[in-house]
Amino acid sequence: MRTRSPISIALVALLLAGCSQQPTPEPSEGPSATSAQSDIPTAAPQPSAVETASSSETALSDLAAGMGCTGYGLAATVAPGAAEYGTCQLEGVRIQLYRFATQEDKQVFLEQVKAYGVVESQLALSDDGLIAAAPADQRLLPQLKTALAG
Repeated sequence: MRTRSPISIALVALLLAGCSQQPTPEPSEGPSATSAQSDIPTAAPQPSAVETASSSETALSDLAAGMGCTGYGLAATVAPGAAEYGTCQLEGVRIQLYRFATQEDKQVFLEQVKAYGVVESQLALSDDGLIAAAPADQRLLPQLKTALAG
């Protein structure tokens, strides 16, 4: 028969005694923690991915409409460095619209599209440089630059 040491028995007894006691709440000022938790939200609600994409689409679609561009839609592919990328038609010509979160992101984009022969002078840019329009026909570039300048 196996015997247990007095120390092991004492530890088990202390652990069991601790589990059976009710914890005493610490005094606090104001309402109890339970009622405070139900009254105060723990974090601000975050938009879902669907809501974020939808509001982004609206912003670029409004921009496209303001330029006279029709049939705007978010692109199915991702453009390097672009936070948003969509296409529309202006006078029957495909226009690609890009929105960048930062100037650094725009530079990433410009570095990547160099491989396709695209340079910054072929893009119409907003005043802050964070929105770009790339027409398939460069004859529309002056019109796009004017539309993005405001």
